[in-house]
Amino acid sequence: MGLQDKGEEIKNKAEELKDKAQARSERIEGRVQEMMGELDNDPQDKAEGQAKQVNAGAEHTLEDIEENMNKKTD
Repeated sequence: MGLQDKGEEIKNKAEELKDKAQARSERIEGRVQEMMGELDNDPQDKAEGQAKQVNAGAEHTLEDIEENMNKKTD
């Protein structure tokens, strides 16, 4: 494996970590929004927070699938 290949591998890993961090951040944001909706008795805010959490979970799952596919091709 050449130096250029190694650099590309590191770049890909960094991108994967960034995407996972964004998904986790969105999940936390959704949970906070859901809790605020509960506290404020605002069903729309609560539902939006739940939707953010579902979306973040889907993104996280997709990242895991991509990561596993990359491991199998290496």
